[in-house]
Amino acid sequence: MMRTARCRHRSIPIVLPPLGTRKNVSRCSGSRGQTRRYQTLRDPLRRATYMLSLRGVHADAENNTAMEPTFLMQQMEWCENIEDAADAKNLGVLEALLNGLRDQERIRFEKLAALIDSHADHAASKAVRQLMFIERVASEIGVQIEKLD
Repeated sequence: MMRTARCRHRSIPIVLPPLGTRKNVSRCSGSRGQTRRYQTLRDPLRRATYMLSLRGVHADAENNTAMEPTFLMQQMEWCENIEDAADAKNLGVLEALLNGLRDQERIRFEKLAALIDSHADHAASKAVRQLMFIERVASEIGVQIEKLD
């Protein structure tokens, strides 16, 4: 029995004692922060929001909902079309809406990049709010498409 215990002891890797709780917490929060920073840089909308915040301009999408009347009309049209297509269970129309929305998103991202490069921060924050709404509508269309699949 003593021989088996010695063999078992040799084959089991040595586990170092855990670091102090404070060091473990700082390691975890450090990696969480790195992940958050990576996600911010990877997502163009988050990156634009961050760049604007560095310039002292905050999009405040939750509090500042003022938008151009033409964009508000477009919002209402998108929502009505989604609702009509979902009620009719028309997958083709939903996919066409999503593709059209993605095209709008691409165009608006190009405009946003130009606005940020030209330091038109107020207009860029409006564009960020519009893109946030477009993202929400696109996710809503995705949910409707999943329901129909």
